[in-house]
Amino acid sequence: MWQQFKDTTKQYYIENSRLQEIIFFLQNTCLVILLMYVHNTYFRMKLQLRILL
Repeated sequence: MWQQFKDTTKQYYIENSRLQEIIFFLQNTCLVILLMYVHNTYFRMKLQLRILL
């Protein structure tokens, strides 16, 4: 009984850590994409401003 509980808990923690790794990876990916998008937009706006002025 206790052994099974320990095994289940261990399994849960292993899966949980894997899930957290995936979440962390996704958050990082989203952040990078967002940063690139903002940077590109900013760059484009700067170029357009330079053309306008």
